[in-house]
Amino acid sequence: MKEYKVDLGDGEVYEGTTGNAVVFLVRQGQDGITAPETDDFLLEVRASQREPESQYSFVTYFHYPKGTFEESRELPTSVPSTATVDVYPNVDFPTTLGETAFSGTVQTRIEKIPEPALIFGLLQVSAWLILCRRRLEHPSRSRLHRIV
Repeated sequence: MKEYKVDLGDGEVYEGTTGNAVVFLVRQGQDGITAPETDDFLLEVRASQREPESQYSFVTYFHYPKGTFEESRELPTSVPSTATVDVYPNVDFPTTLGETAFSGTVQTRIEKIPEPALIFGLLQVSAWLILCRRRLEHPSRSRLHRIV
């Protein structure tokens, strides 16, 4: 991933030029984990990749219905229009994920960006439903997420 930006509002912005995109499929019986009924797209920015560098990693989970990625761990070329998102800005793996900075339902899409040798995905996440609702409830608590 070439660029990412996650804007949680209230001045809480996480952005940089290096991140890792991972398709994460947890299934029942793997490593004794009770599996969620989701397919997850994961944005991970390791502590050494953060700008400025941090002692913590930054992780955002995009949860989609089970079967969305058809058991493939390849990066998707399309996703459903909505996902549940969990943002963890202070991950100390494997000790703790830390506290959730944001959790909610957002709109999602992936756009293709041609590169000389590769095609990278642009995951645009627009929390319009939450934005509208939260602006009505709490004007200072609106949320917008964008990952490039």
